[in-house]
Amino acid sequence: MGITAIIIGGFLFLSVSLGTALALMFSRLLKIQNSGIFLICGGFLVSLLFIDILPSSFKEYEHVGLMLGLILGYIIFLIIHQLLENSSPKQNNSVHLLALAMFIHTIPISITIGTVIHDSILTSAFITATILHHIPEGFALTLVMVAKGKKIFKLYLYFFVCSIIFIGFMMLGQFNLFSIRLNTILMGISIGLIASTSIKEFIINRMDDLPIKQSITYTTIGIGVSLLFQLLL
Repeated sequence: MGITAIIIGGFLFLSVSLGTALALMFSRLLKIQNSGIFLICGGFLVSLLFIDILPSSFKEYEHVGLMLGLILGYIIFLIIHQLLENSSPKQNNSVHLLALAMFIHTIPISITIGTVIHDSILTSAFITATILHHIPEGFALTLVMVAKGKKIFKLYLYFFVCSIIFIGFMMLGQFNLFSIRLNTILMGISIGLIASTSIKEFIINRMDDLPIKQSITYTTIGIGVSLLFQLLL
């Protein structure tokens, strides 16, 4: 189990790193100003939520638990947003919020893999889904870091820590320490955080920086890139 979990954790690191490489190529090719990158990232994440994450979550998890988690995720977003406003530079808020949302999002996924780790067929399906699922997440986080002018090596440090924690929760998952209801609520919280951050921080807060037509164009580009990911992955 330990070796298998480490291998899967390694694949997670590679998948988000691939997302980073794709995002760096994308941003350098288009050479878009920061507000445009945020709008692209917002459109990308909102599309990813409605096309991939939400439908698959409502298919696999209890609806009531997910809805409760979504509400809690929004409340947590408001609380953390207020705390960050008072304790850190405003321009760093979106980075911290999205990183937290992505981190929480890996917990129920890693626990689920841990519960089916001894079933080779199910494990292979979950490993494949996890690898593909985290490429867009690495892409989105990197776009935010580029827009903020942050050094990318910090992102790799976050990916490494996230992979280690992913491995830990995967190992815990095999002992069935987490109820299905708790797992469902955690998934809902992560979705609520991602949705709130995407819509508020990346789209609404950036709409005033550019002409409305340009803002819509950039957001649409983000949606288009997300759709392309869905087709290719």
